[in-house]
Amino acid sequence: MKQFTQVDATYHSETAFSPLHQRRYAAYKALQQAGRLIRE
Repeated sequence: MKQFTQVDATYHSETAFSPLHQRRYAAYKALQQAGRLIRE
């Protein structure tokens, strides 16, 4: 359980992972938008 706590704390910290997370989230939103356009 200790390693899960470490992963959780690392994931939620707003440090070096924040820019990477923002890029991944922007790519995810773009992919969802493309999927919506294809289905219409």
